[in-house]
Amino acid sequence: MLKPRQRIIRKNFIAAFLLTFLLWTVWVIFFFFTPPEYFLTPLVFLLISFLAILFTFALLFANTRRGLLVALGAISFMALRYYEIGNYLNLLLLAGVLLSLEYYLSNN
Repeated sequence: MLKPRQRIIRKNFIAAFLLTFLLWTVWVIFFFFTPPEYFLTPLVFLLISFLAILFTFALLFANTRRGLLVALGAISFMALRYYEIGNYLNLLLLAGVLLSLEYYLSNN
């Protein structure tokens, strides 16, 4: 017999999994069927990407804070690539800052 708390966790997991699947579906549809000439296309693309990456890694790590840090890192690097200043050095610096922030937050 499952305890009530375990049932709530499973319900939340299923809801989060379905939301993640929905966000990735919206991302694929947006990626393939939206022309990039519109003014807000990059902003909407980054927003959908942020939410999809956030929920995916929050489920994988079972920790929302780590999912948020990965999503912020990915979106930051995507924005850098959009402005053509994203390279390996910036990626390493961004990863270093996010790892340092995670280490700081996990110790407090």
